[in-house]
Amino acid sequence: MSNGFIKLQRSAQELFENDTDAFLLLTQIAFRALRKNSKYNSQNLQPGQALIGDYKSIGLTEQRYRDTKYRLEYKYKLISFKGTNKGTVATILDTTIYDINCEEENEQDTSYSYATIGTTKERTKNEQTNEQENEQKQPLVASNLDTYEKLGTNKKTIEKFSENEKRTTKEEKKNKEKEITPLSPIKKKAKEPLPPDDTPISVREWVKITPNQQKTLIAKYGQSLTDVMLDILDAYNTSRQKHYASDYGTMKEGGWVHHKALEKLNQGKAGKEMKVVSNKELACDILKEFMIPKRLRVELLSDCVEFLVDGAMNGTYVSYNAFGFKDQLLNAIQKNGCVKKTALARCA
Repeated sequence: MSNGFIKLQRSAQELFENDTDAFLLLTQIAFRALRKNSKYNSQNLQPGQALIGDYKSIGLTEQRYRDTKYRLEYKYKLISFKGTNKGTVATILDTTIYDINCEEENEQDTSYSYATIGTTKERTKNEQTNEQENEQKQPLVASNLDTYEKLGTNKKTIEKFSENEKRTTKEEKKNKEKEITPLSPIKKKAKEPLPPDDTPISVREWVKITPNQQKTLIAKYGQSLTDVMLDILDAYNTSRQKHYASDYGTMKEGGWVHHKALEKLNQGKAGKEMKVVSNKELACDILKEFMIPKRLRVELLSDCVEFLVDGAMNGTYVSYNAFGFKDQLLNAIQKNGCVKKTALARCA
């Protein structure tokens, strides 16, 4: 190690008292920085540069070390840092605090190193470039033209900025004229209520059609047939506990509801009104046509027809609301051994 010295300026007292971490790191850099070029320099450092990174040796944590580097470089502008694969290279930019007494080969002024002089020149160029960029970004106004002239800004630059100011002012005026008031949130239009004749109503507990649709059914099929179709559809929807997408469409001519309604009506004489028969009455009429065995008990309950064989725990039930009630009833009668009376008369 060289026996040279470093000078601590009196201006260091303010940094030492107000930012101890920065003072410690700056001191470490000043002690390690090269004073002159050396052929034994394995890190290829220039005079005024030092290799750092062991922040724990001066009592700093990693976060404090990073914050301190930022302040030394950007706030105080005393040091510049550059990361390498061997560590962080610190370059002294200013001798306001420490002067490491750099030596130059040509014995010129030793207060600055080669690296410092080169870096300072680059820094000066960068500052001038940044100032020019800031001037370009900030439009000149009449109130500060004198100030720019005192700072040495040439006339071409002032004229250029004046033109930019005029252009910016015109654009601002155009933008203000074209200002569009913010659109108010779009409100969804409330659905207009349907006319009374087009609003579905419950004509049965589980059948909904509009008054116009009901009038159409009555005009097409007559009151009796319409009532039967409504009853059949109501019984079916009740068993499912849900409506069709269109109850009216289910009752169209040729559909199953229309077909079942015609079956349930007793055909009278031509020109006479048809008579509507309930499923319970239909079951009573059908059972009268059959001979019921003694071992079989048939009861017409309020909601179904029950077939119960003597000694059996469970019987057969046919609900009045069952789809295809007549077919299901006849099937149950045959399964339980009932014989039609006309068949017996023929045998006799």
